[in-house]
Amino acid sequence: LWMHPNGDSILVFHNRQHNFSTSHPRGGVYAFNLSQDTLLWSLEGYNPARGLTPYVYDNKIYSEGNGVGCLDAFTGEVLWEKRFGIPNENTGSGSVLVADDKLIVKTVEHTIYALDPNTGAQIWRTEDAGSTPTPIQYYNGAVYYSSIGKGKIFGVDVQTGEVILEERSPNRSDFPAATFTWS
Repeated sequence: LWMHPNGDSILVFHNRQHNFSTSHPRGGVYAFNLSQDTLLWSLEGYNPARGLTPYVYDNKIYSEGNGVGCLDAFTGEVLWEKRFGIPNENTGSGSVLVADDKLIVKTVEHTIYALDPNTGAQIWRTEDAGSTPTPIQYYNGAVYYSSIGKGKIFGVDVQTGEVILEERSPNRSDFPAATFTWS
């Protein structure tokens, strides 16, 4: 949910449909004005919109999928897109958030990135940072998430990309899907 500067509540969402017989996904990103019961804008077929939840920050919408894209929240205009150029590097079930003036992109694969949220320029990249379909959470200068397959909980320093925590899951499962919340 995004609050328009005029006070309206705007619901920003992905709508995905998949035709399993042809393997052609279809969808887009949409902004619906809940206050006025109208569609503000739609971006049909937007390719990076294969991810789960758009992330709204500073009147920009970040959308992940086969890379990450940045949209203008007022118009839906694509401001920039970034492809990571790694075969099978899919962010489609990964997670994004802005912390300490960096767009942190955790792919579902084993890589985590920090990008400039205004340009998409890469600030740092860390490989072998665990595979995760769960949301990342920011706390005190680091992002945290669980890793499936490795059975570990990771913490990554937002300034440097250094892995500062890599601990086995308390339940000793190789497939923890822990999510975090801070209060």
